[in-house]
Amino acid sequence: MPATAASLGVTNVHDPAQALEGGAKYLRAQLDHFGGDVARALAAYNAGPGAVERFGGVPPYAETQNYVRKVQAYAAEFRTAAPATTVSSSPSVNGIV
Repeated sequence: MPATAASLGVTNVHDPAQALEGGAKYLRAQLDHFGGDVARALAAYNAGPGAVERFGGVPPYAETQNYVRKVQAYAAEFRTAAPATTVSSSPSVNGIV
């Protein structure tokens, strides 16, 4: 939403860096507003905080329920994924000199 983007300091919604920064700020605001309740914060991110407050939790909207479920599943998958390997700083990496 243009007003929300502007309130988060996003001046160009087509700039990926600004969009990510604005989205992160908005999610943090929702987490703070809903006392760290991740499901409610994600629902508010998707459907708006008013809908979450009106329904007392994740609204009965299929899109929002799917969004919350998918994001939480992705987060769980990310937490359990093997840590990335680091690249060596030596001159010879993977046999290339």
